[in-house]
Amino acid sequence: MNEEVFTDVLVFNISLNEIKNITELIRNGWHFPAAKRAVFITIYCILIILGVLLNSLIFAAILRPKASVSTTSIFILNLAMSDLGMCLSVMPLTLVIILKRHWSLGEILCRLKSGAETTSVLVSTGTIVAIAIERCTTILRSTPYEYRTRRKVYISVSFIWLLSIMMSSPMFYFSHVEVVYFEGIYLHETCVEEWPSEMMKTMYSLLILLVQYLAPAIVLAFTYFRIFKYLQKKEGSESAPPLRSIRRNRRAITLLLCVALTFALSWLPLHIAIFVTQSQVESIERSQLPSNEHTEQFFTIYALCHIVAMTSPTINALIYGWFNVSIRKRIYEIFNFKGRNCMNCECASSTVIREMAKPLDLPQKKNPKLFENTKTKILLSTHR
Repeated sequence: MNEEVFTDVLVFNISLNEIKNITELIRNGWHFPAAKRAVFITIYCILIILGVLLNSLIFAAILRPKASVSTTSIFILNLAMSDLGMCLSVMPLTLVIILKRHWSLGEILCRLKSGAETTSVLVSTGTIVAIAIERCTTILRSTPYEYRTRRKVYISVSFIWLLSIMMSSPMFYFSHVEVVYFEGIYLHETCVEEWPSEMMKTMYSLLILLVQYLAPAIVLAFTYFRIFKYLQKKEGSESAPPLRSIRRNRRAITLLLCVALTFALSWLPLHIAIFVTQSQVESIERSQLPSNEHTEQFFTIYALCHIVAMTSPTINALIYGWFNVSIRKRIYEIFNFKGRNCMNCECASSTVIREMAKPLDLPQKKNPKLFENTKTKILLSTHR
């Protein structure tokens, strides 16, 4: 009897102030110390500012009054829109989850965070694939630059958004705010995914991995390899193009390789981290204990992988927008700056979008040639 009483005394031998301190520590516990938090906040702020600035400039350049909008520009505009979504919604909300162990932004933002991230990423990836297919078709079939009508492009863009939202719908539905208790004491709220079964969650993760990474990577590799072989074959043909064209095509090949490698390397770490550790994330978020060394290491690795992936909005804006001579020229015009390099359409920084849109320069013959366009016939005479 005395032992039982002594045990009870040991269990409750703690002051109310100590209970309050422990509860506050758990409620307000950070995953990282102050120095590491400052580093992550700085990196995310830089990525958000650069992504918003560059993609907003692309918007302003393409939608500039009296500026002609090509079919490729529509795809680039759609890419900038999805990347802006990542910068304005995905990055800030993910940063909150990475830094703090509890969720205090409510049910709506919890569902929006999970669904918006998947939607933005899928739209961005789908648009990159659409651009690659369009460039490949334009070159291999020697079709005019504007071979696609605007109506077909709008249909393609709408399909990309519809498919992305449909595939993201489980994230909107199964994400919710869960309250964590300890011995009946309210500790904190956390944003988690509540799937009917672990098997369903694993199958969905595999589907996203296939649609968002593996399939696009294969398509990019296939289309750009075909373009590479086509340009290589043209250089070795009897009617070899002049040196300027060879250099231009080699620049295009280099940029094709950069696009494919950038996509593959930026998203691979995050997909591996999510697929391997998806079960640990929720167990840590539901944990009733304060963050420890293992938790800090886990979220450090996850944060680094996510940062690498979130460089894609900035890189996409550079590759498909800023390095595009036409778009960069319009950006200069917005600020009333007329640089020599931006006015020269053959400058060395031409991108895949422009380089691949141009046909190979064939050597001119002495006799005039009649080229038939879809609507007009233009007589071109050569010059000695």
